[in-house]
Amino acid sequence: MILMETTPVQRFLIFIGLALFSSFSWSHPVIFKGGLELQGETQERDSMYSVTYTVHPRWAISAHHYDFRESLGSPVGKPFEVASAQVNVLVKRWLNHGSQGNIYAGLGAGSFIPQVGSSEFLSRGFVSMDWESTKYYVAGSYLLYLPDQSGAVDFKKLRAGFAPYILDQEGLNSWFIMEWRQMNRERAEVTPFLRFFHQSVLFELGSSLDGFFKFNFMIHY
Repeated sequence: MILMETTPVQRFLIFIGLALFSSFSWSHPVIFKGGLELQGETQERDSMYSVTYTVHPRWAISAHHYDFRESLGSPVGKPFEVASAQVNVLVKRWLNHGSQGNIYAGLGAGSFIPQVGSSEFLSRGFVSMDWESTKYYVAGSYLLYLPDQSGAVDFKKLRAGFAPYILDQEGLNSWFIMEWRQMNRERAEVTPFLRFFHQSVLFELGSSLDGFFKFNFMIHY
Protein backbone atom coordinates (compact mmCIF):
# COMPACT_ATOMS: atom_id res chain seq x y z
CA MET A 1 0.00 0.00 0.00
CA ILE A 2 2.85 2.41 0.75
CA LEU A 3 4.33 1.83 -2.69
CA MET A 4 1.07 2.91 -4.33
CA GLU A 5 0.87 6.26 -2.50
CA THR A 6 4.42 7.55 -2.88
CA THR A 7 6.56 8.92 -5.71
CA PRO A 8 8.86 6.58 -7.69
CA VAL A 9 11.95 7.98 -5.92
CA GLN A 10 10.34 7.45 -2.51
CA ARG A 11 9.33 3.91 -3.53
CA PHE A 12 12.93 3.16 -4.51
CA LEU A 13 14.27 4.44 -1.17
CA ILE A 14 11.60 2.54 0.77
CA PHE A 15 12.41 -0.66 -1.09
CA ILE A 16 16.11 -0.29 -0.25
CA GLY A 17 15.18 0.11 3.40
CA LEU A 18 13.00 -2.98 3.30
CA ALA A 19 15.75 -4.92 1.56
CA LEU A 20 18.05 -4.43 4.51
CA PHE A 21 15.56 -6.14 6.78
CA SER A 22 14.32 -8.95 4.55
CA SER A 23 15.81 -12.09 3.04
CA PHE A 24 14.34 -11.79 -0.43
CA SER A 25 16.68 -11.20 -9.58
CA TRP A 26 17.06 -14.41 -10.71
CA SER A 27 20.62 -13.60 -11.76
CA HIS A 28 23.60 -12.31 -9.79
CA PRO A 29 24.57 -8.73 -10.78
CA VAL A 30 28.11 -9.47 -9.51
CA ILE A 31 29.70 -12.90 -10.10
CA PHE A 32 33.35 -14.02 -9.99
CA LYS A 33 36.22 -11.66 -10.93
CA GLY A 34 36.70 -11.64 -14.69
CA GLY A 35 33.34 -13.32 -15.24
CA LEU A 36 31.08 -12.32 -18.14
CA GLU A 37 27.31 -12.80 -17.91
CA LEU A 38 24.79 -12.59 -20.77
CA GLN A 39 21.15 -12.37 -19.74
CA GLY A 40 17.82 -11.97 -21.48
CA GLU A 41 14.14 -11.87 -20.57
CA THR A 42 11.56 -11.72 -23.33
CA GLN A 43 7.83 -12.00 -23.87
CA GLU A 44 5.27 -10.69 -26.38
CA ARG A 45 5.17 -7.06 -25.30
CA ASP A 46 8.64 -6.37 -23.88
CA SER A 47 12.22 -7.62 -23.72
CA MET A 48 15.24 -6.89 -21.52
CA TYR A 49 18.84 -7.86 -22.33
CA SER A 50 22.10 -7.20 -20.49
CA VAL A 51 25.83 -7.91 -20.56
CA THR A 52 27.71 -7.78 -17.26
CA TYR A 53 31.45 -7.94 -16.60
CA THR A 54 32.65 -8.44 -13.03
CA VAL A 55 35.73 -6.29 -12.44
CA HIS A 56 36.11 -7.15 -8.75
CA PRO A 57 34.42 -9.71 -6.46
CA ARG A 58 32.34 -6.84 -5.05
CA TRP A 59 31.45 -4.80 -8.15
CA ALA A 60 30.69 -5.09 -11.85
CA ILE A 61 29.81 -2.98 -14.88
CA SER A 62 26.87 -3.74 -17.15
CA ALA A 63 25.14 -2.60 -20.34
CA HIS A 64 21.36 -2.92 -20.74
CA HIS A 65 18.69 -2.66 -23.38
CA TYR A 66 14.94 -2.64 -22.66
CA ASP A 67 12.22 -2.57 -25.31
CA PHE A 68 8.48 -2.04 -24.63
CA ARG A 69 6.66 -2.65 -27.90
CA GLU A 70 3.02 -1.72 -27.19
CA SER A 71 1.11 1.49 -26.48
CA LEU A 72 -1.50 -0.36 -24.41
CA GLY A 73 -0.15 -0.84 -20.93
CA SER A 74 2.83 1.44 -21.47
CA PRO A 75 3.43 3.71 -18.45
CA VAL A 76 4.24 6.57 -20.84
CA GLY A 77 1.36 5.83 -23.25
CA LYS A 78 3.54 4.73 -26.16
CA PRO A 79 6.24 2.17 -27.06
CA PHE A 80 9.74 3.05 -25.90
CA GLU A 81 13.28 1.73 -25.53
CA VAL A 82 15.96 2.23 -22.88
CA ALA A 83 19.71 1.89 -23.54
CA SER A 84 21.84 2.28 -20.43
CA ALA A 85 24.98 1.37 -18.50
CA GLN A 86 25.25 0.66 -14.80
CA VAL A 87 27.64 -0.15 -11.95
CA ASN A 88 26.54 -3.07 -9.76
CA VAL A 89 27.72 -3.53 -6.18
CA LEU A 90 27.55 -6.54 -3.88
CA VAL A 91 26.29 -4.94 -0.67
CA LYS A 92 26.21 -8.01 1.54
CA ARG A 93 26.71 -11.78 1.23
CA TRP A 94 25.91 -14.56 3.67
CA LEU A 95 27.54 -17.95 3.18
CA ASN A 96 26.06 -20.79 5.18
CA HIS A 97 26.35 -24.54 5.01
CA GLY A 98 24.41 -25.46 1.87
CA SER A 99 22.95 -21.99 1.20
CA GLN A 100 23.84 -18.43 0.23
CA GLY A 101 22.15 -15.02 0.50
CA ASN A 102 23.02 -11.78 -1.30
CA ILE A 103 22.00 -8.13 -1.46
CA TYR A 104 22.96 -6.05 -4.51
CA ALA A 105 22.44 -2.43 -5.57
CA GLY A 106 23.35 -0.37 -8.59
CA LEU A 107 23.18 3.02 -10.27
CA GLY A 108 23.50 3.98 -13.89
CA ALA A 109 22.49 6.27 -16.73
CA GLY A 110 21.49 6.09 -20.36
CA SER A 111 18.96 7.16 -22.96
CA PHE A 112 15.16 6.93 -22.90
CA ILE A 113 13.94 6.55 -26.51
CA PRO A 114 10.17 6.89 -27.07
CA GLN A 115 8.70 5.76 -30.37
CA VAL A 116 7.34 9.29 -30.87
CA GLY A 117 9.34 12.29 -29.65
CA SER A 118 12.93 13.07 -28.78
CA SER A 119 15.29 10.92 -26.76
CA GLU A 120 15.83 11.87 -23.13
CA PHE A 121 18.63 11.43 -20.62
CA LEU A 122 17.74 8.69 -18.15
CA SER A 123 19.04 7.74 -14.72
CA ARG A 124 18.42 4.29 -13.29
CA GLY A 125 18.84 2.40 -10.05
CA PHE A 126 18.09 -1.03 -8.67
CA VAL A 127 18.23 -3.16 -5.58
CA SER A 128 17.93 -6.94 -5.51
CA MET A 129 18.29 -9.74 -3.03
CA ASP A 130 18.24 -13.51 -3.19
CA TRP A 131 18.67 -16.58 -1.05
CA GLU A 132 19.02 -20.11 -2.29
CA SER A 133 20.01 -23.55 -1.16
CA THR A 134 20.32 -26.75 -3.18
CA LYS A 135 16.56 -27.19 -2.75
CA TYR A 136 14.85 -23.80 -2.31
CA TYR A 137 15.10 -20.31 -3.82
CA VAL A 138 13.61 -16.88 -3.07
CA ALA A 139 14.44 -13.55 -4.70
CA GLY A 140 13.18 -10.02 -5.12
CA SER A 141 14.19 -6.96 -7.11
CA TYR A 142 13.20 -3.36 -7.78
CA LEU A 143 14.31 -1.43 -10.87
CA LEU A 144 13.64 2.28 -11.47
CA TYR A 145 13.99 4.29 -14.70
CA LEU A 146 13.90 8.09 -14.34
CA PRO A 147 13.75 9.90 -17.71
CA ASP A 148 14.33 13.67 -17.70
CA GLN A 149 10.83 14.56 -18.90
CA SER A 150 8.65 11.47 -19.29
CA GLY A 151 7.13 9.69 -16.32
CA ALA A 152 9.13 7.28 -14.20
CA VAL A 153 9.00 3.56 -14.98
CA ASP A 154 9.57 0.96 -12.29
CA PHE A 155 9.57 -2.83 -12.10
CA LYS A 156 8.89 -4.89 -8.98
CA LYS A 157 9.57 -8.61 -8.99
CA LEU A 158 9.28 -11.43 -6.44
CA ARG A 159 10.21 -15.06 -7.09
CA ALA A 160 10.14 -18.34 -5.17
CA GLY A 161 10.97 -21.85 -6.27
CA PHE A 162 12.15 -25.33 -5.44
CA ALA A 163 14.16 -28.11 -7.06
CA PRO A 164 12.19 -31.37 -7.46
CA TYR A 165 15.45 -33.32 -7.54
CA ILE A 166 19.12 -32.60 -6.92
CA LEU A 167 21.98 -33.53 -9.24
CA ASP A 168 25.65 -32.59 -9.35
CA GLN A 169 26.95 -29.86 -11.64
CA GLU A 170 27.45 -32.34 -14.49
CA GLY A 171 23.74 -33.13 -14.78
CA LEU A 172 20.79 -31.17 -16.11
CA ASN A 173 19.22 -29.50 -13.09
CA SER A 174 15.65 -28.20 -13.06
CA TRP A 175 13.57 -25.95 -10.83
CA PHE A 176 9.96 -24.89 -10.57
CA ILE A 177 9.73 -21.08 -10.16
CA MET A 178 6.72 -18.84 -9.46
CA GLU A 179 7.15 -15.16 -10.36
CA TRP A 180 5.14 -12.03 -9.52
CA ARG A 181 6.04 -8.98 -11.64
CA GLN A 182 4.54 -5.50 -11.83
CA MET A 183 5.44 -2.43 -13.91
CA ASN A 184 4.34 0.85 -12.30
CA ARG A 185 0.68 0.48 -11.29
CA GLU A 186 -0.25 -1.81 -14.15
CA ARG A 187 -1.86 -5.16 -13.45
CA ALA A 188 0.71 -7.54 -11.99
CA GLU A 189 1.74 -10.64 -13.95
CA VAL A 190 1.98 -14.03 -12.24
CA THR A 191 4.03 -16.59 -14.16
CA PRO A 192 5.05 -20.17 -13.37
CA PHE A 193 8.43 -21.08 -14.90
CA LEU A 194 10.37 -24.25 -15.48
CA ARG A 195 14.08 -23.53 -15.05
CA PHE A 196 16.80 -25.72 -16.49
CA PHE A 197 20.54 -25.27 -16.10
CA HIS A 198 23.66 -27.18 -16.92
CA GLN A 199 27.02 -25.87 -15.73
CA SER A 200 27.11 -22.20 -16.87
CA VAL A 201 23.98 -22.15 -19.05
CA LEU A 202 20.51 -21.47 -17.61
CA PHE A 203 17.15 -20.95 -19.32
CA GLU A 204 13.54 -20.66 -18.23
CA LEU A 205 10.25 -21.32 -20.02
CA GLY A 206 6.98 -19.98 -18.69
CA SER A 207 3.48 -18.80 -19.47
CA SER A 208 1.76 -16.11 -17.42
CA LEU A 209 -1.73 -16.65 -16.05
CA ASP A 210 -2.85 -14.17 -18.76
CA GLY A 211 -1.43 -16.43 -21.46
CA PHE A 212 1.83 -14.63 -22.33
CA PHE A 213 4.71 -16.99 -23.19
CA LYS A 214 8.03 -16.02 -21.62
CA PHE A 215 11.62 -17.09 -22.22
CA ASN A 216 14.59 -16.16 -20.03
CA PHE A 217 18.24 -17.14 -20.38
CA MET A 218 21.56 -16.56 -18.63
CA ILE A 219 25.05 -17.62 -19.70
CA HIS A 220 28.29 -17.27 -17.73
CA TYR A 221 31.78 -17.18 -19.22
